[in-house]
Amino acid sequence: MVFKFGLTNIYFQGNEHSASGSKQWDKISFDLGGYSNELVCRISKSGVSEARWKNVTTADLYVEGDQDNQAKVKKHAQVIATLLSFALDSHCYLSYMEKVGDKLPIRNLPSRGSFIQRNPVIDADKSDELKAFLSMSYSSYNELHETRSLNVVIELFNLAENHEQPIELRLATIFILLENLKATYATQENYCNHYGKYYKNQKDKKMD
Repeated sequence: MVFKFGLTNIYFQGNEHSASGSKQWDKISFDLGGYSNELVCRISKSGVSEARWKNVTTADLYVEGDQDNQAKVKKHAQVIATLLSFALDSHCYLSYMEKVGDKLPIRNLPSRGSFIQRNPVIDADKSDELKAFLSMSYSSYNELHETRSLNVVIELFNLAENHEQPIELRLATIFILLENLKATYATQENYCNHYGKYYKNQKDKKMD
C-alpha cells in the first residue's frame, strides 16, 4: 500500500524525473525508517517568490507502508516533514493524507506557518545532501525528540527566521529556543533547578 502526504512550504530540486518525458528534476527517492519513500516537488525554483509567506502545499511524499499501521506511517511522514522544516528553513507540515488508488476521500490535515526558506541549512538544489541529512538525522531525531522537545526547537528556529517579524521578537524567540534546549538537557541529565539556576547536585547549590 502506498500512502501519499501533502507537504507545505518547501522547495527542493530532485535528482530524478517524477513523470516520463518530463524535463523537471523534481523527485528524490530514498529508503528510510523501513519504508520506501519518494519526495516530489510541485513548484519550480521560479515559483518560490510567489509562494513565499503563504501557507501552500508545494510537495508530495509517497510512502510504501503497511495498511494496518497507518498511524505508524503517518508518524514517519511527520518526522520527515519536521526534518525538512529544519533543513530547508521553512514551516513544513503534512497537509493531507490519502491511500494511492483508494476511492475514499482525501483526509485533510491541519497545517500552519508559511513558506520562508531564506537561509536553508541544506542547499535546496543539492538533492544528495538533503538525502544524506534525512538519513543521518532520522534515527537521532526519533531517539531524542521527546526528551529534548525537538519539534518545538525546530518550530522556534523557523519562527526566528521570519524576517517579517520585528527584530526584537525574533531575538526573543531565539532566547526562548536556547532556554528550551537548556531546560530539556538539564532534565535529561538530572540537574536540579533552583530559582532558575541548574545544579548537578545539591552540594553545588549550597555553595552558590
